[in-house]
Amino acid sequence: MQESKRARLGALCALYFAQGVPWAFITVAFVAVLVDADSITDEQVAALTFAGTLPWMFGKLVLGPLIDR
Repeated sequence: MQESKRARLGALCALYFAQGVPWAFITVAFVAVLVDADSITDEQVAALTFAGTLPWMFGKLVLGPLIDR
């Protein structure tokens, strides 16, 4: 990594933003599209949102202890 503090901070911000983009898509944009569809119930929207966020939940539970070792 570069020695410049500004470059490191910029890289950190870019990575943090890139991490949040898929989460925002699943929890905001995807839900908005599903809610506009008349053929899907609220329970189905909740189930699909839950299924879409499972990788983040299990990733932190499973990979967290492995990374901290």
